[in-house]
Amino acid sequence: MRRREAEAAYRDRADQLPQEDAVLLIGAEESLHEEIALLAAVAGVRLHTAPSWGEAPDGDWAAVLCTPQALPPTAAQAEGVLLVGDEPSALWEAAAAQPGLVPVPLPQAERWLSEVLVSRVLDRAQGPVVAVASTGGGAGATTVAYLCAAELAVRGQRPALLDACPGPGSGALELVTGAHRSELEGDHGLPEGRLDWERLLATEGEISAKHLANALPGADGVAVLTGSADPQHCRRLLPAVLRAARRAFDAVIVDVGTRAEIITALPEPAERTILVARASPRAAAAAKRLRELLPHSAAVLALNRTAAAGWGPEEMQQAVGLPVTAELAEQRWLARSDHVGEAYHLLRSRRGARIVAGLLQGLHIEPPEGWDG
Repeated sequence: MRRREAEAAYRDRADQLPQEDAVLLIGAEESLHEEIALLAAVAGVRLHTAPSWGEAPDGDWAAVLCTPQALPPTAAQAEGVLLVGDEPSALWEAAAAQPGLVPVPLPQAERWLSEVLVSRVLDRAQGPVVAVASTGGGAGATTVAYLCAAELAVRGQRPALLDACPGPGSGALELVTGAHRSELEGDHGLPEGRLDWERLLATEGEISAKHLANALPGADGVAVLTGSADPQHCRRLLPAVLRAARRAFDAVIVDVGTRAEIITALPEPAERTILVARASPRAAAAAKRLRELLPHSAAVLALNRTAAAGWGPEEMQQAVGLPVTAELAEQRWLARSDHVGEAYHLLRSRRGARIVAGLLQGLHIEPPEGWDG
């Protein structure tokens, strides 16, 4: 039942996907409109205009610009507003009268303004990033990443799962192709019009958050980016993809598998990290090495597979210095499953759902307000 509800919610949200972040220009000078519109287009930012503050549409703008002929009516409204124009003396005079304004003389400051518009948009990223790393092949990083994303979807959120170790045999790829078996086309194994790493690598220019939100294939309410491209090429593109995904989704789960170096390729440290390991001395040593790459990240351990003799959650926690928030080894049937999507059955059991919910809680990802489980 939970799977059907998540899939229905994924389809229903198609008409509610976020628009690109936009900036607002207030002023009536048409020549300036054209100049700012060109800068916005180069920066990949949508521009809205209004002749006066009274006619400005309501909106949560990434940036607000105005001209000296259309100054904010109050000091509070002037705070942080970019004052643009081609007459420097008029700009400095207006900025002196309203200290909250930021004067931007054109064309001298065109490059600076373009960079500011891009940064204002990118800084509005909302979705937390969770990296899921494995201490060894077969530890279950993809399964854990998928379970966390699927549980978020069940809670009514919009998660994305980024397969940062794509290639033949990828669990995430099999998850998507299994969900769209009747829509497959060509050798990509994805429905026509859907994005995978190969198609993204062929894309020129800035990656659009709206494009990701619309074109990533879905499985169990989770938007998935996967494919069979060279992982090194994907690593190069990962920072740009991640920036767009954070703007498009409520949370972004990055499956880095055993490729610890991918963690260092993230544009900024992941806010949260899950280290998936077997309870054993060897896995504990590997987990400690991974932890050293994440000094600023809130990290937790998820135990999977049968534990080594004399090892359990307490021994792993003491050896690695991280809390153990999930013990998937209790679900021994997962070790016999070849298809990641079969792990969804874990969320259907009260015990399994509690394990995954505890894992998310350990990462400080709480259910949305009003969620009753």
